[in-house]
Amino acid sequence: MIHGLHKSLFIGCHHVAKGESKIPYMLDTADWLLNLGLEIKVCVIDREYCRQNILRSFKNRGIPVITPAKNYKQLKKAKRKYILRNKERIQTFTIGTKNKKNQKRKLTRCWVHLFPRGKQNLNDLKYAYRQGRLSLNKTCEQLYGLITTIVPQYRSKSFMYLIKRYYKMR
Repeated sequence: MIHGLHKSLFIGCHHVAKGESKIPYMLDTADWLLNLGLEIKVCVIDREYCRQNILRSFKNRGIPVITPAKNYKQLKKAKRKYILRNKERIQTFTIGTKNKKNQKRKLTRCWVHLFPRGKQNLNDLKYAYRQGRLSLNKTCEQLYGLITTIVPQYRSKSFMYLIKRYYKMR
């Protein structure tokens, strides 16, 4: 779906057979839009497409990507480090391919932005944890992450909420 000038437009519908990948269609659609001369500010994709090859393909085309983070060990560590005051809300995040025989592992550098679930406030969650009202695991469950290939230009709240606004616009 394309959003612009207060309008939304579906750009395509493609039926995919069971077991067939949707990824080539997504990349072809992005190429088609670029060839039409449209500027793609950001591509918001579902969690199921949070893979190294997809992020790298869009990044190589100059298209920034935002996707919800799967609850990998790396995301769990990022949440814990944030709550324990060791890291910021925006942290570097590396997504890679699985190790295969005789192949070098490919890595894509991204950033994860941490947000509270629902209408909660991050400072309230951290305060409740410090007061002992929430355990570390319960506090971590109240956070979610958005992975993006957009390089953080600054560490202000406005950049964080710009990422969140793009994600909610989908």
